[in-house]
Amino acid sequence: MRPRLAIIYLLLVLMPLGLLAWLGTKLAREEKARVRDSLQQVMQQRLADIDGTIVRLMEDLESELLRATDFTPADAPQVLQQQVRIIQPTYNTHQLRTLAGKHRFVRQFFVIAANNRFLHPPTGGPEQTDQEKRFYERTLSVWESGERFYESTDDAWSTGPNHGWHTWFWGEGVNLLFWKRTPGGQTLGAEIEVAALQAELIARLPDQTSHSRHARNQDTRIRLLDASAHTLYQWGNHEPVQSQTAEAEIAVAPPFSMWTLQYFASLPAGSSSLLPINLTVSLLALGSALLLLALYFYKENTRELRTANQRVTFVNQVSHELKTPLTNIRMYAEMLEDQFPEEEQKPRNYLKVITDESRRLSRLIGNVLTFAQSKRQELRIHRTPSVPDETISSTLEHFCPALESRGFQIHLDLNASHSQSIDPDLLEQILGNLISNVEKYAATGKYLGITSSQSETTLKITVQDHGPGIPPNQYETIFQPFQRISNQLSDGVSGTGIGLSIARDLARHHGGDLVLQATETGAEFKLTICS
Repeated sequence: MRPRLAIIYLLLVLMPLGLLAWLGTKLAREEKARVRDSLQQVMQQRLADIDGTIVRLMEDLESELLRATDFTPADAPQVLQQQVRIIQPTYNTHQLRTLAGKHRFVRQFFVIAANNRFLHPPTGGPEQTDQEKRFYERTLSVWESGERFYESTDDAWSTGPNHGWHTWFWGEGVNLLFWKRTPGGQTLGAEIEVAALQAELIARLPDQTSHSRHARNQDTRIRLLDASAHTLYQWGNHEPVQSQTAEAEIAVAPPFSMWTLQYFASLPAGSSSLLPINLTVSLLALGSALLLLALYFYKENTRELRTANQRVTFVNQVSHELKTPLTNIRMYAEMLEDQFPEEEQKPRNYLKVITDESRRLSRLIGNVLTFAQSKRQELRIHRTPSVPDETISSTLEHFCPALESRGFQIHLDLNASHSQSIDPDLLEQILGNLISNVEKYAATGKYLGITSSQSETTLKITVQDHGPGIPPNQYETIFQPFQRISNQLSDGVSGTGIGLSIARDLARHHGGDLVLQATETGAEFKLTICS
C-alpha cells in the first residue's frame, strides 16, 4: 500500500472514531456533572429536611414557653394587675421557682421591669438561691452589654416582635434565652436547658444506624456541628476519612445559626475522562465497522488500480509495437509521394493524407509513451547542443500543409539562433502538442504566431492563436491529465486530453515551465526551458 493511501485510509477510520470519542467524553462529563448536580440537590434537600426538624422543635418549644409565661408578675403595677387579672394569673417568685422546676427545658425564669430592673429572680440577699446566683454569673455578659430584646417605646405594643430568642456563649458552648414582652412593658423570659434541648433534638433525628431512602445505594454520614466544629451528633454508615470534605453543607436556622449540618457520602469512584462501558463498546463496534469498510474500499481500489495498470501496460505495449510499422508506413508514403509526377494530383493527395495521418498518429503514440514514462518516473532528458529555432522550424514544417489548407496565417519571430543545451526531441514534442492544439481548436482565428528568444541559460518560446480563447477559470484545469474544456471549443474534436499535461511535464523536466498567459484574443502559451 502506498504510504499516502495508507494515511488516508487510517484517517478515514481514526477521524470519525476520534470525533465520536471526543463527543462521548464530553457527554460523559456532562452526564457526570448532571448526576453530580442532582445528587447535590438531593443532599441539600436532605439537610434542609433535617434543618426543618430543628426548626419544628424550636417552634414547639416556643409555643410551650409562650403558654408557660402567659402570666402577669405579682409585683407589676396594681392597675395593670386589675386590667389583666380576668385573663392572666399572677405569679410570685415562689411560683416561678416551682414552675422552672417542673419544666424540663427551663433552667431559670426571669422577669425584667421596663426600667431594666430585675423583678425575678432576686439579685441578692438571703432570698437568692445558689442556682439563681449561677444564673446571674452565666448571663452577666448579656446584661452588661445593655442588650434589649426589643425597642422600648411609649406604646408597649408597638410594631415589632413581641417574643424571640437570644443566644450567647458562656462556658463550653452556646446558651439560649427565650423572651417575650408584656402589655405593661416587662420582659418575661426563660433560660433554656441546652443539654435537655439537644437530647430532645437527637431523639427526633434518625438513629446512628439509620439508612434513609436517600442513601440506599451509597454509604452516607450526616453530622451536626456546633460553633467550634465539634460534632454534636452524627448518623449514617459511612466513615469519612480525615481529609474528606463534605459533599453538602448548610447552616442551621436561627437561633442555632452557629451550628452546621454536613453531608458526607461515598460516591462512586471514576474519572470524567473515562467513557462508560456502553459507549466504549459502541466505539469499538463502530471502529471495527469503519476498519472493515476501509479494508473493503482498499481492496476494491487496489483491484481497480491493478486493472488500470494492466490496461495502461497493454496500451503502452500496443503503442510501442505500433510505433515501428507506423514509421515505415510514413517513410514509404513519403518516398512514394516523391515518385509520383506533379500532374497526377489525385494520387498525390491520397498519399498526403496517409502521410499527415501517420504523422498525427505518431504524435499520439509519442504522447501516450511519454505520459506512461512520466507516471513511472522513467522520463529522461538527453541534452545536446542544439539550435532552438531549427527545432521550431522543423516541427512547424510538419504542420504547414494542414495549416495552409485551412487558411492559417503563420507569423514567426524567431530569435533563438544560438546553440543551446536542450533535448530537441522533447522540445519538438512540446511544440507539436501546442501547434496541434492550434490546428484543432483555433481554426476559426486562422492565425498562428510563434516567437522565440534566448539568453545564456534560458529559452523562451510563445505560441499564440486568435481562436475562441480559454476561460480564465480553466487556465490551470487544461494542464491536468484527461481534462478537456466541455464547450464548443472542444466538442466534436478528437483527442486524448493529455497533450498539454505532457507538454508542461516536459517543460518542468527541463527546469522550466509552460503557462497560459492572459490575452485579449485567443490563447497564448509561454514556454520556458532552462539550459
